[in-house]
Amino acid sequence: MLVAFSVSTSGSDEARAARRVTTTLDAPDAVHRFGPYVVGRAQPSDALAYCRADAEIFANSYPDVMPPIWSKERLAEADGLAPVRELAFAAYLAERWARL
Repeated sequence: MLVAFSVSTSGSDEARAARRVTTTLDAPDAVHRFGPYVVGRAQPSDALAYCRADAEIFANSYPDVMPPIWSKERLAEADGLAPVRELAFAAYLAERWARL
């Protein structure tokens, strides 16, 4: 998995390019620290936080388009989606370990 991100969007183009980081997550449990950020593959234990963050993003992305109940429903269903996401994360990691 290739990970690329910019740490900051302020400053000159050269400064932004210098802060850009590209690396390969070379093992399923690989973790890379870049300044204040830690980048790694999602673990099964991340599933609940992932589902809640995903629901918050969706709920807050469409307030002018969707009725308020839609946002409430997205937030309410997040915890119930976590067990399935946990299994998906575990299966993905098992596959990655099997490839080593």
